Amino acid sequence: MILAKTLGVGIALGAVLLTAGTGVRAQEISPVFDMGGLANAASMGAVINSERARAARMGEPTMRGMPMPPPGRAFMRPAPPAAATVSMRYSAPPALRQEVVSEFVDRVRRHNPENARLIQAQLAQHDYRRIYDGIVRPYGLAGDDAANALAAYLVLGWMIVHDGQAPPPGAVRGVRAQASVALTDSRLSSAEMHARLGEEFKILFVTVHAGWQSARREGNLGRYAAGVADMFRNLDGIDLRAMDLGPAGFQAG
Repeated sequence: MILAKTLGVGIALGAVLLTAGTGVRAQEISPVFDMGGLANAASMGAVINSERARAARMGEPTMRGMPMPPPGRAFMRPAPPAAATVSMRYSAPPALRQEVVSEFVDRVRRHNPENARLIQAQLAQHDYRRIYDGIVRPYGLAGDDAANALAAYLVLGWMIVHDGQAPPPGAVRGVRAQASVALTDSRLSSAEMHARLGEEFKILFVTVHAGWQSARREGNLGRYAAGVADMFRNLDGIDLRAMDLGPAGFQAG
């Protein structure tokens, strides 16, 4: 389970929030920020392989239908409105960022060395933090804030499986509130944990977004969206196609 696994163990895969949607369709968001060499198949495979490896390493179940840990369940219900403004800011020095990148690439390498090589090359050539900030800034999620990064990753997944539909007014704020609640879990609440989680979700966001751009160029949007939907459903227990997104964040449709 991508979200459950990422939130449930260590690093397992603030800022002013928008009170309303930007009205910008997903296809129009910062198209210049695209790691062009990252094929959609490789990007999806990298994320799936990385998260499966992490789950296996931690001895956690990956089969559909297993109970979600408390952090994952935070996205099944609205969060208290005050949670939207709780700061999850962190400091990520270069050494920590490099460690997170290396761990991500290593997890991919155990399952697919070629995907790992491609991901590593792209991350070496491009500043994933700058790319992330450029894409999410219109949504109020830029900066070093763990709840922002988690919310951005989840909202991106929802947008992809809903044909690039922009988040409804207030929805980003609602998801960010849910992310804040998830990250208050005692296993995840340390400053270092927030830094590692935040950087991990930025890498995941940029990787999935790059694959999305590649799928658009290649005319494979439908297949890529189906892959994203399957990834969240099979590995995380979250059916993004069936989830409603509104001012309260994610709710079962």
